[in-house]
Amino acid sequence: AGLVDGEGSVSINRRRDSTGTRRGYCFRLNLAIANTDANLVEWCRKTTQVGKIGPVTCADPERHKPAVRWEVWTRQAASVLEQVLPWLITKRDRVQLALEFQRRVSASRAGKFGLTEAEWEWQVGVHGTMAVLNKRGLK
Repeated sequence: AGLVDGEGSVSINRRRDSTGTRRGYCFRLNLAIANTDANLVEWCRKTTQVGKIGPVTCADPERHKPAVRWEVWTRQAASVLEQVLPWLITKRDRVQLALEFQRRVSASRAGKFGLTEAEWEWQVGVHGTMAVLNKRGLK
């Protein structure tokens, strides 16, 4: 839980997707933890038995150490977040919103006809709210 609160990122990402939508993209829950200590990131993957590890792209490699990122998407991310939620402090609001998002997405029956207009608008709204919650800098 401390890693999610301190080093983690919880977001709703927009992704190009033509299946199940009429709009050309969809939204997905993402949990990521990045760190310069590869052993810490590998511990996350081994402990949870989900996700993938990959390099972090750095804008200025001469000033920053190489880092790696553990990422988990959709239902697997929700499962991890549900388990750590009772101990979260700083990211509690984001995780609660993310879990509600994943519950509604999993329960929807988008199928080949896509989402209803109301479901689509709700997902767009959650995406925007999460972006505001994750915004860097002074509030």
